[in-house]
Amino acid sequence: MRKIFQFPFGSRVYNTYGPNSDFDFREVFVLPLEEYFSPGPRKTSSVRTEVFNGNSYSYYGWEMTHFLGLLFKSIPNAVEFNSSHINAFNAKKEYVEIGQDIIAFKDTVFCPNRYLKAQTGNLFNLRKQYLDNKEDVLTKKYVEAMRLIKRIKQVYNEEDFKIEFVPETEDENYVLSLKRSGVEFVKKRKSIEAEIEKYCKKDFVDDIDKSFAKEELSMAYLNEFCLGVLRKVYAF
Repeated sequence: MRKIFQFPFGSRVYNTYGPNSDFDFREVFVLPLEEYFSPGPRKTSSVRTEVFNGNSYSYYGWEMTHFLGLLFKSIPNAVEFNSSHINAFNAKKEYVEIGQDIIAFKDTVFCPNRYLKAQTGNLFNLRKQYLDNKEDVLTKKYVEAMRLIKRIKQVYNEEDFKIEFVPETEDENYVLSLKRSGVEFVKKRKSIEAEIEKYCKKDFVDDIDKSFAKEELSMAYLNEFCLGVLRKVYAF
């Protein structure tokens, strides 16, 4: 298994971590070349944890062609990376070039319809699991909801969506700094809940189909791109 690049995600990226939070990284790796020519199933993911200087580091891996398939489907937690993640991790020229090719691929195949439906689904699940009828809700769950809403607004309003991360915003930090019992937090929480309700309504989800066509790309294009990446990695 050969790691091509990695990028951070989770609470450390969004400044919602606690004193015992670990450091989470997503790794993208390739398998030995012969496994790509094997008729059997391939390993698509990996998980490992390391402890260094008292801190825990968790690495969640995606096999390269699996990762590209997620980008092809505009899966949110796959598309949210950028060139800085690649350049910072790996100085190998060929890997940086592969990373740049992948970013161009992501921008080419990105489908607002698929992405918006996935994010509204994430928001609905967050509300159902953590926010609905819960008396003691962690503040960071409201921050997470704000982040999902921000992404939805970006795409729905057709803003430039290169996703160059700005992990912490003044608004998010403001919410995190409020006291749970404070009147200001109650007001802000209610405004967030109102937005959650807006974007979880069936009317909004139906409007996604009216506003954004579901773009269909050929699987041959994905397969050709995957093969091109493997050729660059293994120089064949």
